[in-house]
Amino acid sequence: MKLIHIAYPACGPFAPLLLPLISHYSSQGLLKSQLKISLIDIQPGAVKALNQLINDLGISPYIHEVICDDVMNYQPDYPIDILVIEALQHGFSREGHLAFARHLLSFLSPDAIMVPEKISVTASLNIGQREYVDQWAEQERTHSSLMSTEIQQERTVLGEIFTLTLDKLRKLTIVPLGSCMELVECNQVQIPTGIQDISKKNLLLSVTATTFGNEQIKEYDSGISQPMVDMSLCIDFIPKIAEPDDLLAKSGERLKFYYKLTGSPSFLPTIA
Repeated sequence: MKLIHIAYPACGPFAPLLLPLISHYSSQGLLKSQLKISLIDIQPGAVKALNQLINDLGISPYIHEVICDDVMNYQPDYPIDILVIEALQHGFSREGHLAFARHLLSFLSPDAIMVPEKISVTASLNIGQREYVDQWAEQERTHSSLMSTEIQQERTVLGEIFTLTLDKLRKLTIVPLGSCMELVECNQVQIPTGIQDISKKNLLLSVTATTFGNEQIKEYDSGISQPMVDMSLCIDFIPKIAEPDDLLAKSGERLKFYYKLTGSPSFLPTIA
């Protein structure tokens, strides 16, 4: 029986994508000799809580190691067969998901899989009041199944600007920016012409995470998939009070996106 090494970087105090499943396996007496799990988080408090949770659930036989360190310093002593990673906030921003995945890529076994297996980011335009306020005024919660058809039809979809899979991870185009920053080259999209009130619409960046096959976390299903507004894009208007990162664009122009690999990563739209 093959030994399976699972690594879960930036797992937090609860490792929520994995520990409930391992608790189920433990209660059924399954896979104890087959799984070897490594859990990594940089926060000492999170690691302390995680160790306590592992003991409370009685699943320590499944755990190979719990490490308190920066994921970027982690070098596993076994090849990783399953990489479980969810280190992002909405708009694929603020956390080190891509940087962590890049670092761990060289430690993956030849047949390794990554969970989620695909993360896609789509750009669209809509009026913020309609998207974030009017759409949910009569709903008790947000969820993809509760999205307003009328308001979604008001969106101007620009297209997919970035996709992360293991295959894409191996083929990233990295652009150095100075001595301390790298950019990941992403896709181009075109701003359409003839859209009414396009100057009032904001750029929205929406994440969809595909776990396996058709199992997805869609827009508004989670905090990580709620569309993020980017106020820096100004289409067909000049702001009264300009900000240093404002991007003045016109209908019909193409936008080229880059992903900033910094301490607080995010997308950077530019004129192509």
